[in-house]
Amino acid sequence: MNFVRNIGAMAISSLLGQAVLIGSGIIAARGLGPEERGHLALVVLVPIIVAQLAQMGLPVALNYYVAADRGLAVSSRRPVLVQALMRMLLALLLFASALALAHGQLPDGLLLPAALMMFAIVGLIAQEYGYAVLQGLDRFRQVAIARLVPAASYSLIACALWWLDRVTLLSLSVAWACSYLLSAVVALSMVARVGIPDAHNGEVRTVQELQRFGLRAFIGSASPMETFRLDQIIGATLLGPAALGLYVVAQSFSTLPRIIASNSGFVIYADAASRAAEGRAGVQRLLVKVLKLSTVNAAFCLLLAAVLPWLNPLFFGEEFGAATAASQWLVLAAWIGATRKFLGELAKGLGQPMIQTWCEILVLPALLLLAWNLVRDGQPDSLAITLVVAQLVVVMLCTALLARAIRTIPLATEPGQVGPVTVDGR
Repeated sequence: MNFVRNIGAMAISSLLGQAVLIGSGIIAARGLGPEERGHLALVVLVPIIVAQLAQMGLPVALNYYVAADRGLAVSSRRPVLVQALMRMLLALLLFASALALAHGQLPDGLLLPAALMMFAIVGLIAQEYGYAVLQGLDRFRQVAIARLVPAASYSLIACALWWLDRVTLLSLSVAWACSYLLSAVVALSMVARVGIPDAHNGEVRTVQELQRFGLRAFIGSASPMETFRLDQIIGATLLGPAALGLYVVAQSFSTLPRIIASNSGFVIYADAASRAAEGRAGVQRLLVKVLKLSTVNAAFCLLLAAVLPWLNPLFFGEEFGAATAASQWLVLAAWIGATRKFLGELAKGLGQPMIQTWCEILVLPALLLLAWNLVRDGQPDSLAITLVVAQLVVVMLCTALLARAIRTIPLATEPGQVGPVTVDGR
């Protein structure tokens, strides 16, 4: 595995993806205004949460074992496929139930855009399994291309809607759902083209084995603050739709550090799984590379925060000028969160998914307590500051637990082990 080459491929994917997302974000903000932009954020938030809850970390486990075994035993494939389809059905049932319960409380014009998100759920879940197999097979160039598809297709449709003067909550919801269906088709087509080799060691992985690992990795891989976007849920509850719209726009420039962290995390995760066999020295060499990557990311974030007072009103208009201060705080939170992501993916690659899980579990009470005391008077700045403090808590916990785990790794790993634990994660 070429660490630098793979990081470079994912970074290019991140930069291109962020560029097109800024374009679609400008169209959504200028076309909808703060309140409707807040409604769009809610519409796309719920299917993301439901899809992750239904999967319970199974794609993470699939990624891990495909990387560790350099393939997947033929006898393991049908049970994994059946389990994935069952979880997709569960997600659709959960979403339909939630929509039925909330039907009478939804604002006018929100029911149909929300219902269309059932198509997005199918795409969100299917693409994750495609990514998991490609990552495990060290096909990061294909992953980088596939991960561009939803952002690029959504932005193209948004541009067409802007040109036709048809930018509405409904039309953008349709665009969002279609973009993830297309992404799933591309990712699964790439898997079919590459092919899945048989496990090189002949190891047969059961669904129960994947479920155990996936469940332990679930909260760490599906972060409440990132995947579940807990900050946006708090904003919707304590700030209201218009302030949430300002907050979502404030997040636009902070997404690049997060996307870089997410894409780089794929490489770190797979690299750590292969380096664990080298013992503590191999892991420490990878840790040095991770810290260097975080330093480069910090320099970029400082530069970005310095130019935000000029960029925000230029791109989104004076109507969103109140989001500038929140944008700067969110860039800082994004850098801290990216560092935590790097360290957490390293821990998972060493067979320690519970490190991220415990960090996320322990930070939840702190985040909610901080939000209750800091989020005031409908200002997005207060929510952004809350997120900075919460991310600091997470990264300190993750650092302490990872350092402890690395100290337990023998200088030379015993055969059959991955890092300090056996390969089944126990």
